[in-house]
Amino acid sequence: VLGTEESCTGDPARRAGIVVRGLAGIMVDHRPRYSIMMSDPAVGPVLAADPHTAATFARMEQALLGPDPDAERRLAAAYFLAACSAPAQPTLREEGTISTEAIRSSIVALGHHLLGSAA
Repeated sequence: VLGTEESCTGDPARRAGIVVRGLAGIMVDHRPRYSIMMSDPAVGPVLAADPHTAATFARMEQALLGPDPDAERRLAAAYFLAACSAPAQPTLREEGTISTEAIRSSIVALGHHLLGSAA
C-alpha cells in the first residue's frame, strides 16, 4: 500500500489517503481471502512474526497516524483499523449482499471522516 517513495513523503493527509484507498482496494479485490484472514485468530500472530509484514503494517499505521499524533489521532487511526474488519463479519460476508463499490466507498468515506485523509 505504501510502496513508492512518493507515497512515503509529503503531506500527512495524502499519505493517510493512500493507505485508506489501498486498504479499501485490498478488501474489495481480495474479498473472500480477506474475510477468511480477518476471521481467523491465528492469522494475526503469523503475520506479526514475519519481519517484512510487520514492518509493512508499522509503516501503514505510521502513515495513518501522521507526525506527532495526539490521543485523538491515535484513537481515530485505531477506530479506522478496527472498522476494516467489518466486511469480514459473518452477517456481511455473503458475496451478494453488499456490492464491492459499497465496501470501497464506505471505507474511503470512513477514512476521510475519521482521519481527514485526502481520499
